[in-house]
Amino acid sequence: MKTQISNLINGAKNVKRDLENPKYIGAPKSTSFGDYAGTNSETRRLVAEKVLAENQTEIMVKIGSITFCLPKCSSTTGKTTWYEISITEAEFMQIAGYSAKPFDHYLGSYSLKIYGDMTVCLNKWARPSDRHQWKFRGYDWIGEEFVTILN
Repeated sequence: MKTQISNLINGAKNVKRDLENPKYIGAPKSTSFGDYAGTNSETRRLVAEKVLAENQTEIMVKIGSITFCLPKCSSTTGKTTWYEISITEAEFMQIAGYSAKPFDHYLGSYSLKIYGDMTVCLNKWARPSDRHQWKFRGYDWIGEEFVTILN
């Protein structure tokens, strides 16, 4: 069985969470913005090291009913690693819980990224037409409880 990240808590603001998940019962709250405090950095580091060691070239994850195979990426120095893949607008909307397109009159591009500390992020870019460059338009954090690492 692969090491799971579902018990980690992302301490960022505005994280999409499943508040029915048992890990939030008694979880410490942040004093600065009233959301949850994140998992202690040492615990997160140990879990991340195990996941990175078990998934050396790619990671298979299931989020909701969708399965993704994210290749492992790294910085030019190799010190920073993460997993990332482009996803469709429909997949983005399902994972992020959007009911309408985030960019009405723009073309959208989306990616799913699992950082080296095992935080999970959906990135979004937009451009008015094919003649324009992509511009970063933001991100949506999702709780690790939505991610199941597959064999």
